Amino acid sequence: MLGADRREDIDCDYTAVHDALSDYVEEHSGLPKLRTYWYDGAPGPHGEPTADHRRIGALPRLKLRLGRVIQGQQKGVDTLITLDLLTLARERAIATAYLLTGDEDLREAVLAAQSLGIQVILLGTPPIEGSRQSFALIDECDEHIVLDEEFWEPYFSPVQHMPRPYVPPSEEDDEDWDAPEEERARRFGTRYCELWLSEAYPDQVHQVTERLPGIPVEVDAPMLRAAEVEFGPLREREDLRRAVRQGFSSYFVSVVLPDTE
Repeated sequence: MLGADRREDIDCDYTAVHDALSDYVEEHSGLPKLRTYWYDGAPGPHGEPTADHRRIGALPRLKLRLGRVIQGQQKGVDTLITLDLLTLARERAIATAYLLTGDEDLREAVLAAQSLGIQVILLGTPPIEGSRQSFALIDECDEHIVLDEEFWEPYFSPVQHMPRPYVPPSEEDDEDWDAPEEERARRFGTRYCELWLSEAYPDQVHQVTERLPGIPVEVDAPMLRAAEVEFGPLREREDLRRAVRQGFSSYFVSVVLPDTE
């Protein structure tokens, strides 16, 4: 709809879209909504929720379920959906389930839930090139409803990204190329943080402050990509990734939260 290839290129008004979907399913079903279940994958080695995940999880009458993102692929999310769907059906907590998904892997979960006596209605978005709901899943559901672009447009907008800071070599690095790579990586993280803070908006600084000692993926990912220009691929270099992050975090704390040092 917005022509974006990456999630980070789209801004979503989570509160408004959740309210709109809640109103729609209550009107369509004629029943009060129990709650919304929102499923996603959490990135990073420890599956830490992102700032967006925390905003979503704070919404009323919404349960956030997080699987993992491993090598760019969500893992465990289908299992979470299946468990919740079957538990709610078995306990007679719901009469109708509305699924907003396109994954054929949920076909068996739909069949099992229907065998327990509930209706399963599949919601969808207008199809775009390279993205389409599974026909097998559509066939199994009791009803298929495509919510048109006019429904979704008020809640999504393109993100205006700040340019990724160019991090020039420091004078220290120019004079001391024999320094250990980890030390140079820490210096890089420090320089990146200095440049990032010079361009960051207050809400972005607050977002980093909330996540300390971790770094939000929205900041961490472009920083590591920038570091790879200097150090080469870092996928298998946990020591250098850790050093870059340490340099960023230490400088951030010293400038933004000096009283905590």
